[in-house]
Amino acid sequence: MRLAVYSTVVFFSALLLAVPASAMDDILMKDGRVRRGKIVSVEENGLVVKFRPAGGGSAQMLVKAEQLDPHFFYEKRSAAAGDDAKAHLKLGLWAFENGLWSRAKIAVRKATELDPKLIADIQSGKLHEIRDKIAQRILESAKKDMKDGNAARAEKKLEALLARMADTEAGAGAAELIRECQRLSEEAAAQAEKERKAKMDADALAEEEAREKLLEPVRKDLLKGKELMTDGLTEDSESQALKLLRQAISKGESALKKIEKLEEKQADDAKLIETITEWKKKAIAAMVKMHIHRADIYAGRPSIPNAKKELEAARKLDPDNPNIDMAAQRIEDREEEDRWEIRWRRQRAAGEGRFGRRGRVGVGRGR
Repeated sequence: MRLAVYSTVVFFSALLLAVPASAMDDILMKDGRVRRGKIVSVEENGLVVKFRPAGGGSAQMLVKAEQLDPHFFYEKRSAAAGDDAKAHLKLGLWAFENGLWSRAKIAVRKATELDPKLIADIQSGKLHEIRDKIAQRILESAKKDMKDGNAARAEKKLEALLARMADTEAGAGAAELIRECQRLSEEAAAQAEKERKAKMDADALAEEEAREKLLEPVRKDLLKGKELMTDGLTEDSESQALKLLRQAISKGESALKKIEKLEEKQADDAKLIETITEWKKKAIAAMVKMHIHRADIYAGRPSIPNAKKELEAARKLDPDNPNIDMAAQRIEDREEEDRWEIRWRRQRAAGEGRFGRRGRVGVGRGR
């Protein structure tokens, strides 16, 4: 397999040397190298590159996405997508599968701006076939990450799947898989920590253990909060899910208060401050996710005022989080649907049809 990949790279490199410099584009490869060639088209699975063989004439070949720098390929696909909402949605899914979390959000937001109805219909389940396919791709991507030993990335994908598409078949699969994924992720983290400590001298190890003692109450809150969050995401009962997620948020709030006290008392300990800053960032991100999930549950009931309160709480934690804006748009769309439904019910109660009150003179088909 390695020989085949190497041969492809060598062949590709030799061909590109024959292309006139004025006609070439820079092509960033995954291994960090920069190749040159004329990009003819941008496809979902890679770039079609034109070259001039040493023997004359011209030819072209596909440089596969997995050979390219993912950020470079994302930018090329984003530019090629133009005003095509579906293309941006597909790009967002590809970015998510490849761990480009921020770019995935940007792509989905772009798709939403271009075609709000398409995204709203997918999220609400109206286009269930598309939604099911997206969910299944995310699940398969998470399974691949687990197989490749990247349990942390898989866990992030499974959490997103449970938060947004738990009602799909893939969502059920994610519920069964996430705890195993978390176990593998925790084992990998514990092993990495063990190896890191093994390299410390006695004094450094003693300092580390003293910090761990200070951090233990925070760590307990965060671990319990994560456990409750997982229970909430995998819970079938909406009422119970709301309760579990509220308990998880409370654990997060408790952890943040303890972190604030440590920041005041241990301000001179740079390493401890670095650790709790990272923990604080992760805790806030998790709490925002839970507030958004609770908002979506309330919006589905519907209980729009409660949904809005959850988003207000999320904004206090992270005012610039784009996921909150997207959730707010979902709730606004649901609120608009509710207004139309209320209007329709009132019209029916008043004896009106689609075209006004029944029985008015001059209106209707007559005898």
